[in-house]
Amino acid sequence: MQVNQPSTDNPLVIAYQYQGSINRILIIVNMSDANVEANISLDTPDPGGIWRILLSSFLRDGYVTDNGVLRGVHLTTGPGGILVLHNVPERRGQAEFS
Repeated sequence: MQVNQPSTDNPLVIAYQYQGSINRILIIVNMSDANVEANISLDTPDPGGIWRILLSSFLRDGYVTDNGVLRGVHLTTGPGGILVLHNVPERRGQAEFS
């Protein structure tokens, strides 16, 4: 179910947040014909943990929120123009990339 459309600081970047019974997914789309960067505000309580990249051409493991904001999200044009992130909850008090 779509939770909201998180706000961004770049008008050419649109985000959609979905919440299931267990998983939370964030889809971020580049509407520009150039590479862009944006900060994405979840606009919901921050679940913590890591936002692991499921689909992107940009080489990075994921993002960690800073007070509910994903900072410096990079989006390219073409196949990298969409970024799909899956929230992985914290384990043992800290988020892990593994």
